[in-house]
Amino acid sequence: MVTGSNPVRPTLIGIEQPVVLGCSWGTLVAFGMAVGAAADVRGLVLVSGYYYPTARATSRSLRRRHFRCWGEVLRYTISPLTVRLLLRRSVEAMFAPAPMPADFFDVIPREMLLRPVQERAVAEDSAFMIRAAANLCAHYSDLKMPASIFAGGDDKVVGPEANSIRLHGAVPHSTLVVTPEAGIKQPR
Repeated sequence: MVTGSNPVRPTLIGIEQPVVLGCSWGTLVAFGMAVGAAADVRGLVLVSGYYYPTARATSRSLRRRHFRCWGEVLRYTISPLTVRLLLRRSVEAMFAPAPMPADFFDVIPREMLLRPVQERAVAEDSAFMIRAAANLCAHYSDLKMPASIFAGGDDKVVGPEANSIRLHGAVPHSTLVVTPEAGIKQPR
């Protein structure tokens, strides 16, 4: 049920002026909630986010697989085999420099990660992420609420200089914490 006293933007489940936490691609969702005249967000907590439309090797290859006619063919033939061979290394890289949890593949079965529909969803997210960042970054300096920004100093996927540190310079009421020796490493 939608409730609330704000006629422009009613609140869900009775929560008004939330502090919104976004992690990774979810930081764009958090920003989407915080910009605009109807925004009713009290604050943002942003963790390891992608904020600026910069080219990423993974997004380029995923976009090609998704948008070309070969995308469907690859998703059901070659990609599952390739991903299966590289999956453990990729997951280990996601957790680096920390070790991958020993029970990771017990909790998240490999076959769930290898489904063609999952690969398509990741490709779509990656393709639309760049456009979303491009649309939102023009509004970062307009934010009136406080934002706490967290990043890993060794993040090779979403580099802190190109994203979190740059964002901190653009958002007037922000704080920044960059944790050394933390972050996602690119798979080799």
